[in-house]
Amino acid sequence: MKNIIIYSSATKEGVNISAHSIFKASSDKKYNHIIGIEGTITTVAPIDKEDENINVCYVGGLDAQGKIKDTRTDQQKNALDKLVKILKSKFPKIKVLEDEDSKPKPKKVKNRKDEK
Repeated sequence: MKNIIIYSSATKEGVNISAHSIFKASSDKKYNHIIGIEGTITTVAPIDKEDENINVCYVGGLDAQGKIKDTRTDQQKNALDKLVKILKSKFPKIKVLEDEDSKPKPKKVKNRKDEK
């Protein structure tokens, strides 16, 4: 196990959707845990020790206009801290990443003419 990756559900601030709805809509990601706006942690898929990542999703992530924003409530932050501590106790070397941190970064390619 290498990473805990934190995702948002990309829903508008204050809109509470169920863990079941997020899980059904997330066919491209295998979320293990979903954190509701009230701080409830719902386990929706078991952790497979063969996977590299544990995927956690919190409800929210967009402001009222649909722009990216950290909308985590205090309850969600507390629940996320608790969950991360539990997972780190089971997997001491695991890193915590936010969704953007987990995406491959483009590498700068040198122009052959400029190389010396």
